Amino acid sequence: MNKIKLENIVQKSVAHEHKYNALDLYCPECGQAVKQNAIATTYVCSGCRHIVLETDKYCRFCGGSFEGDITTEHHIAGRLSDDEFQAVKTAIENKTK
Repeated sequence: MNKIKLENIVQKSVAHEHKYNALDLYCPECGQAVKQNAIATTYVCSGCRHIVLETDKYCRFCGGSFEGDITTEHHIAGRLSDDEFQAVKTAIENKTK
């Protein structure tokens, strides 16, 4: 049994001086972007698919031991291929450096 690392591209709000609605991508007052892409990471047990911590050695739900490599899955509802996902992930990571 091992852990599965789930990665997803999400939009996160950016600190901004004007008020805007939760669904807005751009500020209606100044036109500045109020959302940016980020990578959200969650770990799950490969046996029972419950969420676990990255540091867990055993699943707290089924007791399975986490041995071996961590498998990575991209959860983006089939909209991007793995290559496209990696390109977006790299661009996000480069932008945050």
